Amino acid sequence: MRAPGLALAATAALALWAGAAAAQALNVRPDRTATLPPEKLRVEGEVLIYDTIDVPEWHLDILSDDAAAFEAMLARNSQVRAVHLNSYGGELTEARDMADMVTRRGLSTRVTGTCDSACALIFLAGDDRSLASGATIGFHRFSWDADSVRDFFDANAGDFGWSDPFDLAEWLYEDTQAEIFEHLTYMLARGVDPAFAIQTLREDSLGMWYPPRAVLIAAGVVTDATPESSDIPGLNRRRSQNR
Repeated sequence: MRAPGLALAATAALALWAGAAAAQALNVRPDRTATLPPEKLRVEGEVLIYDTIDVPEWHLDILSDDAAAFEAMLARNSQVRAVHLNSYGGELTEARDMADMVTRRGLSTRVTGTCDSACALIFLAGDDRSLASGATIGFHRFSWDADSVRDFFDANAGDFGWSDPFDLAEWLYEDTQAEIFEHLTYMLARGVDPAFAIQTLREDSLGMWYPPRAVLIAAGVVTDATPESSDIPGLNRRRSQNR
């Protein structure tokens, strides 16, 4: 569910990458800045690589501040035409911000390993979308754990005028419906088949639905059907059209 301030606060204490090793030795969580290690975010030619799996422990998943680093990297590399993704997901707010950047710049997207949960939002933002051989895209319902809901209530009860958790429950009921509407609207706007968009909510937050490649192509999720396509999705299609 929607809790942007909570997502930011939950990871605000991560440390500078340069001091991560020393912090781990002291069992202290390192600080974070808008600079990410190259294993997580780097540019190779015209491709921006965003990998939240094969990275140091403190940088696993899509985290707070990733969108700021993503934007800074794009600003420094105007030649980028595609984004390659490998992620199990993470912060929804960050993923949505990165998806907006991809859409505004008209970039292509490609999954090189897996792209689960919030990562799928970034993938769908691409003008041309491709899937490497053996790569997967996973969908499930989003979640908000009880401790985070409790913290959100404590922090916002005064502003919202909530006197008890039942007032929060009333707000959550409305907010959940609004979020589902936004999710489905986004998928349809990206050219995804409506029936498929509904199916992306079939698995609970502990499960994951991995549709076969053929289903992803038929549903408009993947737009470039060539597994071993160019590093720049859509390039093969344009070459074919020029023949």
